[in-house]
Amino acid sequence: SETAFAVRAGLEANPARWLSGSVVGFYSETSDRIRAFFQGNTIQVGTNVIPADPFRCNVLGQIEFCSDQITPINANVFENGNIDDLRSYGVEARLELRPWEWIEFALGYTWNRNEVDDSNVQIDELPNSPEHIVNGRVTLTAPVTETVFTVRASWRDRAIVENSGTGLLSFAIDERSNTSYEIDLRLLQPLDPWLGRRIDVFADVRNVNDNRVVDSNVVRGRSFFVGLKWNLDRP
Repeated sequence: SETAFAVRAGLEANPARWLSGSVVGFYSETSDRIRAFFQGNTIQVGTNVIPADPFRCNVLGQIEFCSDQITPINANVFENGNIDDLRSYGVEARLELRPWEWIEFALGYTWNRNEVDDSNVQIDELPNSPEHIVNGRVTLTAPVTETVFTVRASWRDRAIVENSGTGLLSFAIDERSNTSYEIDLRLLQPLDPWLGRRIDVFADVRNVNDNRVVDSNVVRGRSFFVGLKWNLDRP
């Protein structure tokens, strides 16, 4: 089993109506960290059936198509194991500005270092874990309709590459990715003014710039979402 110790300490301030911010430091130690590792074997998880083809069998003379072809579908086997020691520490900072009631700016920065100590792995830090991350957000609200338009951007530092997008050590390679950035858009419309209900309808476009960096949180390219939100905390 894992043994973990973690501590966080920070300061949050709101000196004026239009200004707020926070700084938080964190440190954690984990002994015998549980991780999934590739066992080196495969197991059959199904079969793939190619039906018989009389034309290719009788006309073309391809005997293998005279009957159904059944081939196995194999998958890798993973096994839980332990990392001897893992340490993680860093700082998170946030700054928000609201110069007008209908405009809001936010800027965030995270510095995160992690150190892996284990004789069974070749790398000394977790994959898919950039040391520096910068996030920004701009929110505009229409005065009458209360329509909210949000633009979010995120910049990520280089990180050790792993080929699955899961962050598993068994997929990591001894290479670092390029830096990457992503842009997200959201259009949100509260329905309160018309329906008197605590419901919002929203439309999102994630990863507008179609970033496909493997080590990034966004690995699927551009995506679209449309949905409803029910706000229980709204009177």
